[in-house]
Amino acid sequence: MNPDEEKSIEQKREHVNTQDRVLWNPALSIPTREIDLTEGEVARIKAAIETWDGYGVNADRGWLEPLLTALSPHVPGTGENPSS
Repeated sequence: MNPDEEKSIEQKREHVNTQDRVLWNPALSIPTREIDLTEGEVARIKAAIETWDGYGVNADRGWLEPLLTALSPHVPGTGENPSS
């Protein structure tokens, strides 16, 4: 996100017990936009989500599940190919 988008959702960064966290106001949003990710980028994002340490996962479920659903068809090795 660019600085204006971060400001529009009141994004904040904090450091807690050796971990960095990003927080924002969930009542606010920014316009959606298409982004192109390589297969490698999608695989890295999925790996990071799958190894989530459990901190805040329930609180993040509302945005995490749709993200996983959106990424799943594009991850190599899932057997799914949206273009076929």
